[in-house]
Amino acid sequence: MTASVPDPLAAFFQVAGVERVRISVHLRSGCTRVAAAGGGRDYAMGGRGVRISDGTPRVLALLDLLENEGAPWPMPSHHAAANDNAPPPVYVEIVGAFSGLAALKYTIRVADRVIACWIPEGTSGDAALRAVDPAIPHVLSRFAIARRDGASLVLETSLSDARVELHDPVAHTLLAALMQPRSVGDLCAATGADVDVVLAFVTLLASARLLTPVVNGAAAEDLLPQLVQWQPHDAYFHAKSRWGRREETAGLYRFPDIDPLPAVKPTMSGDIIPLVPADLVSLGESDDSFTSVLERRRSHRRYASRLTCEQLGQFLHRAARVVRFGPPELAPYENSVRPSPSGGACHALELYPLVYDCDGLSRALYHYDPLDHRLERLVTEPALLSQLHASYQLDEAQWGPRQVVIIIAARFRRSSWKYPVIAYAVALKDAGALTQTMYLVATAMGLSPCGVGVGDAELFARTIGTDFMDETSIAELMLGGAPALRPSESDTAS
Repeated sequence: MTASVPDPLAAFFQVAGVERVRISVHLRSGCTRVAAAGGGRDYAMGGRGVRISDGTPRVLALLDLLENEGAPWPMPSHHAAANDNAPPPVYVEIVGAFSGLAALKYTIRVADRVIACWIPEGTSGDAALRAVDPAIPHVLSRFAIARRDGASLVLETSLSDARVELHDPVAHTLLAALMQPRSVGDLCAATGADVDVVLAFVTLLASARLLTPVVNGAAAEDLLPQLVQWQPHDAYFHAKSRWGRREETAGLYRFPDIDPLPAVKPTMSGDIIPLVPADLVSLGESDDSFTSVLERRRSHRRYASRLTCEQLGQFLHRAARVVRFGPPELAPYENSVRPSPSGGACHALELYPLVYDCDGLSRALYHYDPLDHRLERLVTEPALLSQLHASYQLDEAQWGPRQVVIIIAARFRRSSWKYPVIAYAVALKDAGALTQTMYLVATAMGLSPCGVGVGDAELFARTIGTDFMDETSIAELMLGGAPALRPSESDTAS
């Protein structure tokens, strides 16, 4: 195949294609050739397309290589300033065109062994290997994330749109050695690996920003102000729940063989407490204006009165009830309309009032049934319930006793059935919208709302008897009677 490629590509391929250790570039399996009128070729991937208008034999032969066994890419130089055997401009131009589709894969091979692959997944168009100085030590980025995909070890990072797949034990050995800063020579000495393999491996990982250079004993990424305050898990979640730095072709409804969870969770207890609904007709005439409620919204943690069961019932009715079920044609699962919005009308959130001191309710944990508007008192292990109560009382000495904490939990499979890639992001957005709805309802009712910064999700799952990965808490709101301060004031900064 390479012999049929005319000059100037031929000379390049004759040199690059005979290396024992070599890097090749391929089109990914999801990139397909589509019918094209006239010369050149059209390709599509993930809803995007690119046209290679140059239909000359040398370019068509290059495209054949990319579609099949892969086109050789120049091996990294052993010298920092060297630029030997650079690919011809037409090759660079075509690779750049495919980069915008996230359609390329770079592979390190030793004879027939695949060592590692670099797969840019985003649409930045930046999918060219970057030269590294072999003498400069590099270390694994603190933002690197490792996971298994099939039989491969996959490395990802929030700092780029690429992933690297490790297919050979030598790659695993090199990765372990990069836990410490090492130059290419240091890596060869520490692992016994071939220098060309090491240099190609470091180049791939550095191009994916999975490595960071170390200068004067400091990792370069640790000196960047935009990175210093990021924690790896936060940065990874941010990057992978948005377009641009992840695969965009994941699609919806990836689990057709699994039944979606029902819109309303089945009853959790036979100990039922009916709740008083809100008189929405009267409230429509007597409530303060929306602008007034919005402007008076504050967080309050000191109470002038005790919350009652009747008030809690009206609060939940106004903020979280099932208003009606949506039409079946809207989605292939049960969907519902509620006062607060939800991605895909999934409404994966469940409310669990944790009662400390509420007139008409005993001190216990309850589940709210949004369809029949009632509370279900849960049977819980006393020690776990005591720990759960205590977990929200850490600042009582400063702010006074709790009355009710509304624990917002998510049934994750309810969201992930539709949104397999962004399910947790959708749940958090739903929780934010619901929290604001509850804030406004509490303000309109003259009650005291206050968001809670963090809760013990593991303890909560154990208390209600669910699997942590199936349903647990993701947000909380404290609720009390009338605020001790005037409505326009607040005992917090929020």
